[in-house]
Amino acid sequence: DHITFPAFPADWNALAVATDTTTKPTCGTDPRTKTTACGQAYVLLAGRGIVAESELVLTPKSATNPVGGEHTVTATVTEEKTKIVVGAVVTFVITGQNAGVEGTCTTTKGAADPTCATDETGGVRFTYEDKNGVGEDTINASVTVHGSTEHATATKQWIEEPAQETTTSTSL
Repeated sequence: DHITFPAFPADWNALAVATDTTTKPTCGTDPRTKTTACGQAYVLLAGRGIVAESELVLTPKSATNPVGGEHTVTATVTEEKTKIVVGAVVTFVITGQNAGVEGTCTTTKGAADPTCATDETGGVRFTYEDKNGVGEDTINASVTVHGSTEHATATKQWIEEPAQETTTSTSL
């Protein structure tokens, strides 16, 4: 590697990490061995419709709804894919049609959570409103656990609601 990225914007994702770096801020799952690999990103990826996940997972991964509504994703943070992480602060950034729109966090049971910290299930919910109409959003989430930053994305498609058919009847 000639250059690595110890940090990068929230709407970018690491596609490859160099594991021989002095710091290891980014982790992901090695596609071949299915084990966790940590290091500094050296290949980054950004754009529309990209869905990434690591030990931070967003659900649903994609959704489609009529314009003007709300959308909620649940972020779940684990270590080694099975150990729940409690109290990790998850950051959410919306890009696309509703770029910059802010939302609110709640626990998985629905209680207000202004810090967006994971609860006893390892989860936190993020809800935002469609403010800009038809289009696609990417929900970018990130969390730092033990010095390593994990990223995940989900997509949201806002569509026009189909017009309701009206029926009239006439009596003779």
